[in-house]
Amino acid sequence: MTFPNRISYRLRPREKSQQAAARDATFAALRRETQDCDALLQLTHKLMAMIAQPAKLLAALVVDCVERTSKQTFWLRAVAFQHAELRGLCDAWCRLVQAPERFALRPTDVMLIKAALYYWRLWQYVCVLCVEAVTSVEETATQQQQQQQLRQEPKQWTSLLQKREAPSISPTFEDRCSDALSQGMILSGAKRSRITKRSNEFLVAWFLAHKDNPYPSPDERTEIAEKTGLAEQQVRNWFANMRKRHWKPNRTNAKKPRCLLDYVLRQTEA
Repeated sequence: MTFPNRISYRLRPREKSQQAAARDATFAALRRETQDCDALLQLTHKLMAMIAQPAKLLAALVVDCVERTSKQTFWLRAVAFQHAELRGLCDAWCRLVQAPERFALRPTDVMLIKAALYYWRLWQYVCVLCVEAVTSVEETATQQQQQQQLRQEPKQWTSLLQKREAPSISPTFEDRCSDALSQGMILSGAKRSRITKRSNEFLVAWFLAHKDNPYPSPDERTEIAEKTGLAEQQVRNWFANMRKRHWKPNRTNAKKPRCLLDYVLRQTEA
């Protein structure tokens, strides 16, 4: 009968405990990997639900939006909404992305990672669209308010002008206006009539008769105005335009006549 070696007898429980610890660590790692993969699947489903319901994100962006809000504030609200929805689901994603070599990833796990990454990018695109839409609506509303304010300002000025009384106008300004009307500096509406055919013929005849010096004197202008029924200012303007268009002191016949009046003037000069 042989007795067991005491040294080996003492080491066996240690080996058993070490093997048990290694087995437990392996099971814990497998359990953790399984939990991470399950969390990754939950993250994918959550992202799909968030993408399918962008109205929740829009509601979170416009909540308590009374005054004008900047684009940066909208982005902060979008990030806060994202953290609230994905609370507790991003830890597994971070562990897998930061150290993928620590996990024995199966083909199914790789497909889950690709799917989660795809839906994550889609969610970022939805966030950009929602923030841009809310910002554009905010800017459009602000511009409309500014335009309404600009439209209301002229009405206020006109109402203020209507409230002003007639005695507020200075008497010196009224005297100046009356003096200008009496001197013919300001033409009345009755004298601003269009030149009739008969008046035009009379003016052309006078112009041809005085083609050497078609500058009527003040007395002649007054006489012409009385005969044609025009204002002196109209007569002065008519002769100024005719001299500018059809008369020169030293006319040269090198140019082609522009109208019948030029032709008649050149014939009389010849």
